[in-house]
Amino acid sequence: MDGNVAPVQRREAAAVPLREGTWAAAVRVRLPFVEGAPLAGWGPFSLDGERVAKREHPDLPLYGRVLVLEHGGRRVALCSADLHGGSRWVSEHLARACQPLGFDIGNVSLCGTHNHAGPAGLYASRYYDAFVGSSSQWRLLCPGQRIAFNETLASELVRRLALAVAEAVRALRPATAAFSSGRLAGWSVNRSFDAFRANFPGLGPEAVKAELVARGLVATDDVRPLDARHGVDEAVRSLVVFDAARPEVLLAAFSTYGAHNAIQYREHELQSSDFFGHAALELERRAPGA
Repeated sequence: MDGNVAPVQRREAAAVPLREGTWAAAVRVRLPFVEGAPLAGWGPFSLDGERVAKREHPDLPLYGRVLVLEHGGRRVALCSADLHGGSRWVSEHLARACQPLGFDIGNVSLCGTHNHAGPAGLYASRYYDAFVGSSSQWRLLCPGQRIAFNETLASELVRRLALAVAEAVRALRPATAAFSSGRLAGWSVNRSFDAFRANFPGLGPEAVKAELVARGLVATDDVRPLDARHGVDEAVRSLVVFDAARPEVLLAAFSTYGAHNAIQYREHELQSSDFFGHAALELERRAPGA
């Protein structure tokens, strides 16, 4: 490790034959459970508290999901994982592993769902690995006791995600793609609502709501009194992909929503994908094969 961040050597994507039109495929892969691994996202506890994974939620294991798209002579891999964040180390090494398939760091995207019930130690940064891990303040004060980069686990994540990318490349089929946007109101709040209100000096609640409606952040028919639920972006934005031969068949949806993926309470010892993982699994149950 050089300084605070592990160095990375990049490779240019290999030249691969690409087809005309739009092609797509999506693959889901199970991510590992490591008993005793520190869980991510809550930062330092009290002097002697910490949180480690003692078991895995039977219905909400961690998954990685990969959508590979080919269009206009370009190929991209959109990867989402039930992890705290999109680790640069994992992203860079995933791109290297997929280099023979026409990928490099410029066309591989890894997004974490900001899951607070997944493993820590994946950033290859002394600062983030120590402070993202849910450990005691005592361990932070003792460098030899801090949560460190878990290269074994990070490498296994890369291996599984790379296999999913390769499987998706092999499964590419003619497809159609479109963007969609809807609203999910009342399910997320702004925890710094006073600071949010300071963006609108001199405006009363109704005037603030009118400004939010004008910016497209709140629905025009919203009748709720102004509160912390209004200080967020309510949009659910999706890239949806369908089978070109059977337009009614959904292949994949890559969606974003602004909420904190941390319903499980701070002191739990259960590895799970939390509510974003539940939402993804429910959508996959409703659209088998997607």
